[in-house]
Amino acid sequence: MSSPCRSSSRILISTGRPRPVGRARAASLMLGLCLCAAVAPYARAQDEAAPPARVVGTVVADESGEPIEAVSVRLLAAVTQLGGLTDGRGVFAFPRVAPGVYELLVEHLGYEVRSDSIEVVSGEVHAFEVRLKMQPIELEPLIVTVRRWYVSPLLWGFYDRVDTGFGNYVTREDVEQRKPARVAHIIGELPGVAIVPVGVARYQIVMSRYRYFGPDGRPGPCWPVVYVDGMRIGISDESIDDFVDPNDVEGIEVYKGAATVPGEFGGADATCGVIAVWTRRAVGEGKKWDIAKILAIPALFIISFILFQ
Repeated sequence: MSSPCRSSSRILISTGRPRPVGRARAASLMLGLCLCAAVAPYARAQDEAAPPARVVGTVVADESGEPIEAVSVRLLAAVTQLGGLTDGRGVFAFPRVAPGVYELLVEHLGYEVRSDSIEVVSGEVHAFEVRLKMQPIELEPLIVTVRRWYVSPLLWGFYDRVDTGFGNYVTREDVEQRKPARVAHIIGELPGVAIVPVGVARYQIVMSRYRYFGPDGRPGPCWPVVYVDGMRIGISDESIDDFVDPNDVEGIEVYKGAATVPGEFGGADATCGVIAVWTRRAVGEGKKWDIAKILAIPALFIISFILFQ
């Protein structure tokens, strides 16, 4: 918008000898200057209050044309930074953007970064379709260590109960990590279990949250029923360390009350809970089935049958 001040100033500027100006013309010039002074601020305000623009767009995969969700889209300028994410349709929108030149920066994990320079014009709607090319992400190689062992059917139930049971469990990995001096030490660390010294470096296991009341009504320690490799052993006057060495332990399962004891360990005397210890003798680690040896038995039988015909 041009300002009347510029035309009036040209009228006043002259070169050479000044000429006389009549009263009427002087009054006209003064009126023009007053109008110029009044209109100029309004004209500047109109320029500064230019309507904002609207920038919208869609981000799609370059290969398939499918929209990409949660893409980071930013408009960057010297003093302005606008940002947002695309929705489920891959759409982004900036409803009020000041006129100017911006960098349109588009980023998403697994795709190449896209950067474009755009010019935003006042009062206009600028619509874009941004196509991103996939960029594979290089990851560190995955190292898999396979441990092969033969698991005895005696331990099938133990592993099932570790996954779905209601007790506390100790695996071979736990034993190797803690390196206990005695089996009672690692059992005594479990919730609701305590160990009681019964001699030099000998301990018995009791359920610390329960008290047993005998026939005479007097309270006493609550002794759990103990199994080793599925066989029940007496524990009221024995130490678990007399039966099992920590290096032989494959797994331990502890049930603190009759309500959580599995059926195979249940019984009227399981009121104080059950402790079951499984040793590596039940695992047979390193045992492998040799196909040649397996096939040799029927082969010998067939050869013997042919020779004696």
